Amino acid sequence: MQLLFTFEQLRLLFRILEQDCRDLRERISQTNNIDVKRLLNSEEAAEEEILEKIISRQLQFTSDELDELAQVLHDHHQKLSNELAQASEADLKQELRNRTAALERLLDKVVEACAML
Repeated sequence: MQLLFTFEQLRLLFRILEQDCRDLRERISQTNNIDVKRLLNSEEAAEEEILEKIISRQLQFTSDELDELAQVLHDHHQKLSNELAQASEADLKQELRNRTAALERLLDKVVEACAML
């Protein structure tokens, strides 16, 4: 499935995936459980593959990749929503609302593509 993203959406997607890969690598280094390491390594590999597709602008995704992408975006949306709920400054709240709205538009595209498969 090929998705059409705006430049801003691609940049947002890249940043989210890049951060998530960093977080996964950190979690991998902190755990001693072999099964957890395997699971996290497979998640990281899947996200790295999607990142490579974005970098090379080969935006044709398998259903598994779309599902992974939707999950990562959903998780990031949850984090942003939590940050927004805890924010007290008006400027920060507005910035978080803007980021959340952009993420929701991106997530909607991916979820719609998932439903079409």
